[in-house]
Amino acid sequence: MRRVLFLLFLASPIAAGPEIFDPLAVWKNPNAPSKRPLLETVFSSGSTELARYHYRNNQIVRIDYLKLDGKKEIPAGHSLLSYEDGLLSREQLFDETGKLCEEVRYLYRNGRAEKMLVRDVRGNAHIEWHYFYDKNGNLISGRRLLEGKTTESFKIVRDQNNTIQKIFNARGELTAEVTSVYENGRLVHRRKNALTGTKYADYKYDSEGFISEIVYHDTERGQKVFAKKHTFSYSKDHSENKTALAR
Repeated sequence: MRRVLFLLFLASPIAAGPEIFDPLAVWKNPNAPSKRPLLETVFSSGSTELARYHYRNNQIVRIDYLKLDGKKEIPAGHSLLSYEDGLLSREQLFDETGKLCEEVRYLYRNGRAEKMLVRDVRGNAHIEWHYFYDKNGNLISGRRLLEGKTTESFKIVRDQNNTIQKIFNARGELTAEVTSVYENGRLVHRRKNALTGTKYADYKYDSEGFISEIVYHDTERGQKVFAKKHTFSYSKDHSENKTALAR
């Protein structure tokens, strides 16, 4: 398994920070919509990779990762998702041989994620994300701990149409800012300014307001360059997914 393949689809919690946006989060929540993405296709640097989604009660329960070699689909691993009382409680990431690589557990308070506990099986590391909210239930800050020591933290500032996430290292020094722009309540653009350069993401939606495309750009020598594109294919009907797994 190539770790980069998984990172194309979902940022691994081992490396992920608050700047990571999960476009499929709505299908991991209670009362998920019946219209569901079945296939995600990623185009980058001359390669094509796929993720196939399987559901139970409109919530994602399994993701199969594949690499496209011509017309041949080569398995590259999978994820299993578990729920308790409708809330995502555990995610497990496996390589192409079926070996567990990472496991994430979610702890909630008043229906909000309070902690994310990560076990990196390969690196034998234990990582935690702790989240904090304002009185209205909006996420305002968090911190990342490795073996009990803070390694990263963030704060979120909001205005009417934008949010700015300020990311700090273990010494409290600002290392990055992520600006998110919203239109009609939907994320349409995101820019991350960091010491290593600037990254961009642009989001498009279909006529029903569901995510249809994400295009990412990096910067090289001060120039904006294409990095990758994600496209999403949805079920044609809104009935229960006949390929949903009972695993």
